[in-house]
Amino acid sequence: MNVREELLKDIEETLAECGHRVVRVRGRSCFDLLVRSRRDGKTYVVKVLTNADSLQREPAEDLHRVAHFLEAIPVVVSLRKYGGPLRRNVVYHRYGIPVVEPITFVMMVEGELPKAVADRGGYYVKVGEGTDLEHLSAPRRRELRERGGRVSLKRLEATGSEPEFEPVEIGPPRDVDPGKDRMGAFERRVAELLERLGAEETGKVERAPFDLMARDGDRVIARTSPGESDALRGVATLAGCLGFVVTEGKGRGDPLVPSVDIDTLRKLKDLEDLKEYLEEHDPATLVRRVVREESVTSPEEIARKTGLSEEDVKKVLKYVMAWGNL
Repeated sequence: MNVREELLKDIEETLAECGHRVVRVRGRSCFDLLVRSRRDGKTYVVKVLTNADSLQREPAEDLHRVAHFLEAIPVVVSLRKYGGPLRRNVVYHRYGIPVVEPITFVMMVEGELPKAVADRGGYYVKVGEGTDLEHLSAPRRRELRERGGRVSLKRLEATGSEPEFEPVEIGPPRDVDPGKDRMGAFERRVAELLERLGAEETGKVERAPFDLMARDGDRVIARTSPGESDALRGVATLAGCLGFVVTEGKGRGDPLVPSVDIDTLRKLKDLEDLKEYLEEHDPATLVRRVVREESVTSPEEIARKTGLSEEDVKKVLKYVMAWGNL
């Protein structure tokens, strides 16, 4: 196991032990973890790297898009940048994405936000309102006003004062390019149908367990090609959005994710109609209903009652039991 994998494993296990919900995304993806805090309900889309400067522009743009559509906070958790190791309780940035070291990130999920930002010239903090700054020189107080309350931590430490610092504000990204120009022909057809059903915004992502995203009152993530259905299901469950596969024709669906063919999607009236269709055709919902209502636990018997294959039933049971929602 390399350093990045060890770091990723440590973060995942630490957050889970603290009671936070975590989905691990494996394979080629712009993010490695989706985390939901048990403290404040905030959701984080996380990329783990040993060196934050190894993050390239296109994966960073995908990370922005995913966070935007999931209304989550994008974060890169790393040990260092090319300039050296990352300091605790400091927020760095890479292509506009917040970058923090591992302990700082765990503290963020626990509800304790960092207080300093790394920028040109050093580290900066925002002094809380009402703080007595009379000990600062007039030029320093003027600088503080011009920077919106932000002052160099080094200069502040030199004065010997200990004012209250305001936490660094980190939230979901705004004004994000949805990437619609990257859609293929079939993806554009699906996106147009989702917009007709009521989605106010649709987007495309290259590196994720899904390739299409949409949002209105409901958030939607969909896949139009084979991929990791367990990750798609996990992300949809944790983020509280609709997750499904869109196919060009009718056929055998995915055992973990509801599927809808393009012709059926075209006949639906709105997103609420889509939601009802997906619930009716969700393998996990079918299995859960038989287990709960008829107290059936045999995969063979569940397969007979749901019309699913026994192999698919076993996959569904493994998934829902892992999430504790059987």
